Amino acid sequence: MADSSNTTTPAPSAPTPTPTTSSITTNISKPATPRSRESSESAGSDGGRPRGYIATRFFRPSLVDLCIPVMAANFLCFPTFGYISLDLRPKVVTLLPLDLPLDLAAYLIYEDEYWERRSRLHWSNSDIAAHGRSWKQLFFERYFSDALESFDPTCSEESALTNMLHICAQYIHNLIIYQLPSRLNISVFLVPLASQIETLKIEYGSRNVGMEYDKLRFGMKTSDCRSVSAALRVSLALSELTLSYNLIDDKKVEILVNGMAANPTIVHLDLSHNYISDAGVIEIMRLMSADKSVLTVLNLCNNCITTQGAINIAETLKTNSVLLYINLRHNSILDEGGQVIFEALYINNTLERLSLSSCQLGELSVAALTRLLHNPKSGLNGVDVSSNKGIGESGGNAILAALEAGKIMKEMNLEFSGIDDKVQMSISKLLAAKCVPEAKQYSYE
Repeated sequence: MADSSNTTTPAPSAPTPTPTTSSITTNISKPATPRSRESSESAGSDGGRPRGYIATRFFRPSLVDLCIPVMAANFLCFPTFGYISLDLRPKVVTLLPLDLPLDLAAYLIYEDEYWERRSRLHWSNSDIAAHGRSWKQLFFERYFSDALESFDPTCSEESALTNMLHICAQYIHNLIIYQLPSRLNISVFLVPLASQIETLKIEYGSRNVGMEYDKLRFGMKTSDCRSVSAALRVSLALSELTLSYNLIDDKKVEILVNGMAANPTIVHLDLSHNYISDAGVIEIMRLMSADKSVLTVLNLCNNCITTQGAINIAETLKTNSVLLYINLRHNSILDEGGQVIFEALYINNTLERLSLSSCQLGELSVAALTRLLHNPKSGLNGVDVSSNKGIGESGGNAILAALEAGKIMKEMNLEFSGIDDKVQMSISKLLAAKCVPEAKQYSYE
């Protein structure tokens, strides 16, 4: 049994003294002892905070920042921007979904950033340069063109396209269609756009048909020409019309020209790669001879024009003072036809560019061209007579001599015309030298 006498009783601890006012004052007023460099480095750069400590900063969003995502997420249920300021609209538009109904988006959203995102979602290749440099215009023009190209009159109603047009019409100024069914009455859609459409390009037919090819599905029918002609009669802003690859013959050209003559606003006309012959040329020249004609570019490449058609064109050129460029490439106008056209340009001082490539030109055409090159009043500065084997080496030498003594030309294409390579190189160097302004022709001798 343990002896209780050996047990040591702990002494009572002394009471902690209560600091007085004087001691507190003394401690506060006493300067702190400076810490050593070693102790500061061991404790970290932030004093008592341990090494590796990262301060956390909390961002407290404003009520506006909280409302913007909610507003964008519920925009379909509440389609309005309310009274938010203009600098906050882009923040909401950036968060808007890209599947909003077109009628809603077209009316409320004008920011190009939204329409750029929506356009790139549909098409990988998008260039706003051909669409007024506007993403919204690009979207609606391509969207409506795609709808027309995919329309099947046998199983679809035109009312769906008409309803779509009511939404898109305000933003359509250029309409380019690469495949259009011939049974579709295009005037129903062109007439509402008559006051604003500027460029129209249509190719009737179907692409990528493979083994299901049917000739009847390609080219413009007479009813299609009447439909386009009716739209041309009321077009107030149309300046460029392209109807290439449409199997257009002389009778169809007459129908189209009647529509263009009623309202002459077209500046650029492209009827290339069709079946237009000399009779059709007469109708086109009738359009060019009109007092109100403003046609400056005419493309009749790859048609069925012969020498007689070239004579009709030459007679019109003698009195026309508007046309600047005409393309007659790949037509059988022959040497006599080229001769009369070059002789007409001795009187016409307005035409600037002429293409007679692959037209079977020969010595007569070369002689008329060389005389024209000596005419200082001629406005012609670009000629393409390539792929005419009849020109030959003698013709090349004659043209080179005329260029050396004659007027300044910007372009003279003589490729694949039986001309020696040295002569052709000399012509190219001569054109390059003469195209440089006189003020920049420095002498290094």
